[in-house]
Amino acid sequence: IIATAPSMLPSGSRGYLDGGQLEHLCMSPGSDDNGALGLCLGYLAGSMDQLLAGASSAPTRALSVCPPSEVTVEQLRLLVVAHLRVHPRDRASAAASVVEKVVAGAYPCPLFGS
Repeated sequence: IIATAPSMLPSGSRGYLDGGQLEHLCMSPGSDDNGALGLCLGYLAGSMDQLLAGASSAPTRALSVCPPSEVTVEQLRLLVVAHLRVHPRDRASAAASVVEKVVAGAYPCPLFGS
């Protein structure tokens, strides 16, 4: 017997969360729903770890993001929420792709030789 759980994936999404779901989780810092904020911050921290670990595990692969070491997860949350307000179409994209796009735009890696 194979048991299946209903999919948590939005229809047409290629990830666990889409940008709209991430925005909803990340927009509640002052509300009574600290669980949503915790999920948001955990998702952002995990996404950043994945972006940075992917490059370190493949030394020939160039980094797509170069955030300064002092950037906080709260700063990332503010960047993602602001981006999704200005670019509502990204709400339908996979949340991990949105995080990478936002962080790469805010903290691009310097070009070699520049």
